[in-house]
This record gives sequence, structure tokens and C-alpha cells, in this order.
Amino acid sequence: MNFEKVLAYDVLEGAQSQYVEEMSEKYDLEIEGKSGPREVAENADVLVNATKEMTNPVGKKEWLDRKGILVCPLVGATYWYPEAINSMDKIYVDDIDQYLSFWGDREGYPDESSIFGEIGEVIIGKKKGRENNKEKIMTINEGLAIEDISVGKEVYDLAKEKNIGKKIELF
Repeated sequence: MNFEKVLAYDVLEGAQSQYVEEMSEKYDLEIEGKSGPREVAENADVLVNATKEMTNPVGKKEWLDRKGILVCPLVGATYWYPEAINSMDKIYVDDIDQYLSFWGDREGYPDESSIFGEIGEVIIGKKKGRENNKEKIMTINEGLAIEDISVGKEVYDLAKEKNIGKKIELF
């Protein structure tokens, strides 16, 4: 996938400006800061939102009322109202059992019958991914332990290289 333009928004204006500046220098892309999440969502083909776990959703269904969008929230689905999630043509999760343990009893959020499949099933060809350029797709990723382990290893190696951190005995 080749990106032509990146639209960015951060609740902290300084962080947004810094991101736009740093990424513009690093990548040969047009990177543009926007005034709010709606403006980004309504103008993106691929939408990645990286937020903390939210108690009150922000993302609305009408922000996603067009065909062909791919939405990838990086911290579960708490950013999006249930109606926004349920408006997708396909919903994928990283692990169905984990998704259900977080979301299975939350009113309005997709239940097991609404989940098209796991991302791993798409990767190995067991389930189809995008079948046409009009499908609206969302991935809901709670995070797998393997991701924590791989990131932890990187952090450990970096700390060791820089001779920082504190060794503790756990057991």
C-alpha cells in the first residue's frame, strides 16, 4: 500500500506539531495536522487511532459513512461508539476469545456472530480480507502476549545497550 498523504491529530497541539515535523523529515510524504479527529476520520482511507482506554467514546458513525475505509483502533474499540463499529461491513479481531472477554457483555458492541474473523485467519488464507474497494472494515486489536514479549525484548536490549534501568528479583 502506498500512502500519498498522512493526516494527523493529537489532543496536545505541541505533540501534533512535533509529529508532523519529525515525520515529514523522516518520510517522503505530505503530512498535515488537522484541527480535530472528525476532520481526520472523514478524509482518511486508512484510519489508525492510538488512544488510551476511553470511558466515553468519541468516534461517531457519521464520520465513517463512506465506502472503502479501513479503521484500525490500536487500543481496543473504546474510542468508537458501538453504532460506528456496527456500521462496518467486516470486523476482524486479533483473538476472538480475548475480544469476547473484554467486549462480550458490553451493550451495543459486536457479539461473536458479528465478528467476521481473526486477523491471523486472513493472513493464512482461511478467511477473506477485503473483497472489494467499497467494503468498510475495522480491526479490533486488544493485543496479544507475543506482542508484549517482542516489545519487552526490544526495551530490554535497548536498556542494556545504554546501561540504564534497574535489575530486580521477581522470584
